Formats: sequence, C-alpha cells, structure tokens
Amino acid sequence: MKKCNVYLPAGYDPNDTTVRYNVLYLLHGVGGDQYEWLSSNGKVDGRFIICNIFDNLIVNGDIDPLIVVFPNGRSAYDWTDSSFNSEGTNMLGFYYFDYELRYDLIPFIESNYKTYADITVTSHEGIIYNRTRRAIAGLSMGGNASLESDPRRLPT
Repeated sequence: MKKCNVYLPAGYDPNDTTVRYNVLYLLHGVGGDQYEWLSSNGKVDGRFIICNIFDNLIVNGDIDPLIVVFPNGRSAYDWTDSSFNSEGTNMLGFYYFDYELRYDLIPFIESNYKTYADITVTSHEGIIYNRTRRAIAGLSMGGNASLESDPRRLPT
C-alpha cells in the first residue's frame, strides 16, 4: 500500500457537508517521493514551509482554500527505492503512475476528502466541471508525469 501526504486548509472540517475544495496534485522529481515538496523546502516553527506558503496565499485571498496532494509517483515493483540510476531504475514505473493516479489516488482522494471534483461523474458536463476543479504540477520527472496524467481530463 502506497502513501501520500495531504495538505488541508485551515478550518477544514470533515463533518461540514456544505464546503468543498479544489485539489492540486504536486508530483516529485525522479529521486524524490511523497516528502520531496515538503522536506526539501524545510520547516519553520515545526511546519513545512510550503504549507505556510499555501496558508498565506489563502489568508491573503490570493487563492481559494484547496487540498494539496503530495503522492509517491513511483509505480514500479521497487517503488520504495528513491535512488536513480540508468541501469537499475525501472523507468516504466514513472509512466505507470498515470494509471495509479487515475484508478487509485484520485478516486481515493475524492471519496475521502471534501472535493468539488467527483471522478464517478462521467457525463460530458461532469467531466467539464471536474476539469476546473483539479490541477497537477510537478518537478522534473513529475513535470513530465503531469503532462501524461493531467487529472483535469479524467475520466477518459
């Protein structure tokens, strides 16, 4: 079972059925994992700097409150190994993440968190609506995966 990290905005209440959130998926680079965006930026007062950035953007009204997902984008049999070498790394594992994102991670997030997007809605109008409620970005290999895995177009 793979894990991901999830940022929830201040005030997120799992019992409040009236509030929903957009979702941003942030993918790591080739040598990273679900902690790359968090730990490589450091901490201030025990909190990850990137979470402080999101908090400040929300408080200042620059962005709407959102959920941010930091997944592990390695999908090969050796997904726990974050090393990278051209001989030993299963490069196809980075491309398989597209399937993991579509069929495992997004359905998990959208069934366990209060998101606007709903992957179970497959009507033309629902797909168009969901495209405006999900975003994806990445570093290096994660940038490539974001091009391959654009969750706004789900389901296909």
